[in-house]
Amino acid sequence: MRVSLLDLLSRYLQMQSTIAEHAREPQQPSITISRKVGAGAVTIANMLVDHLNRAEKRSSEAAPWTVFDNNLARQVLLDHKLPLNLEKFVVEDARLPVDAIVEELLELHPTSWTFVQQTTRTILRLASLGRVILVGRAAEVVTKRLPYVFHVRLVSPVEKRVQHVAEYYGLTVPDAAK
Repeated sequence: MRVSLLDLLSRYLQMQSTIAEHAREPQQPSITISRKVGAGAVTIANMLVDHLNRAEKRSSEAAPWTVFDNNLARQVLLDHKLPLNLEKFVVEDARLPVDAIVEELLELHPTSWTFVQQTTRTILRLASLGRVILVGRAAEVVTKRLPYVFHVRLVSPVEKRVQHVAEYYGLTVPDAAK
């Protein structure tokens, strides 16, 4: 039986919430990954989580390492009790469609600035829980002063990134380059 991503994230958060405060000493580490598009951050983050979870002999109380990437937007909405249909407005890219800007002006959803503040709070909460890999969303900037967070930046030549995007999304190389 395949477990959904949302189930995995829910289990991670439930497990973290049941750990006694004293059991979290010392602070558990977290990792942020910033990247150039197509550098393979999600692929590497998932490989790293698999490696870390296999390498550790976890007790039943220790939460598994978990990746938050595109699913971070959903977690922000859940944390702040917002409707899940707003997920399309919690974008990592600063460019918003004209529709989203008009809807924001008409107050049909929270402002972009509100989303940024809520995303920041969620990133800080997840990092403080530890054992997470946060991909993108400026997590490295938000957590830069936290001593228990390790920061990684992934870059690669444009040709390699285009090739990775083509393979990852099943696109032709010209479409991936666009």
